[in-house]
Amino acid sequence: GVPVTPDGAAVPTVGMLRLTAAHLAATGRRFGAVTRNRAIADALAGRIEDYGLTAWFAGVTVLDLDFEAIADTRRWNRAVRDALDDFAARGVTAVINGCSAVDTDAPHPVELVDPAACALRLLAAGARS
Repeated sequence: GVPVTPDGAAVPTVGMLRLTAAHLAATGRRFGAVTRNRAIADALAGRIEDYGLTAWFAGVTVLDLDFEAIADTRRWNRAVRDALDDFAARGVTAVINGCSAVDTDAPHPVELVDPAACALRLLAAGARS
């Protein structure tokens, strides 16, 4: 069911993509995203549009990697690094990792944002205030 407050009011549920994308937009950052395949890319881009954040969104780069590539760290990191290079050339400063379950070690000037980690930091910050 829907979580409720002690007085019975519904507690709004906000997903990690929405929190992350809204945070990037609110801080004035032009952002993109990377995903493993087209289906994930289309769903992610649709959500960004639903959230009304397309003015800050530079689109999704599809890595076109098969499932086996998840275990191939060098191949995965190379594909991510290439995508980040392309985003950097277009003035993008942050890229949401639509495949955040995969460990990525691709140091780059463009920040690769793990939406789960970002959402948890934002929620923790809100709890402290």
